[in-house]
Amino acid sequence: MKDITNYLELENVETMLAAAKACSHRDYLILKTLWRTGMRVSELLHILLDIEPHNNAINIPKAKGDKRRRVYLDSGTLQGVMEFAHEHDAPEDLLYSR
Repeated sequence: MKDITNYLELENVETMLAAAKACSHRDYLILKTLWRTGMRVSELLHILLDIEPHNNAINIPKAKGDKRRRVYLDSGTLQGVMEFAHEHDAPEDLLYSR
C-alpha cells in the first residue's frame, strides 16, 4: 500500500480552497475539480469541457495513455464549472456531450 502520510489533511485542503476562492474563481474551480475527481493536471488541461450534466460527469478525451476517460464530479462543483464556462463564452458544442 502506498504511504499517504505526507498528503494534505482535509483542513489543509479547505484552507487552500478558501485562499484560492478569495483570489480567483477560476483557480478555485481548478483546485476543487482536481480535489473532487482525483484527475491528473494533464487531464484537466485536455477536458475541453465535454460535460454530461445528466450523469454529473466530465469526459477527458486524452487521459493517461491517450485513452478517453470519464470522471464524476459532485453536482455543486459541476454546476460551478458550467457557470464559469458560460460566463466566459465557451462554445456550446464544446460544452456538452451528446
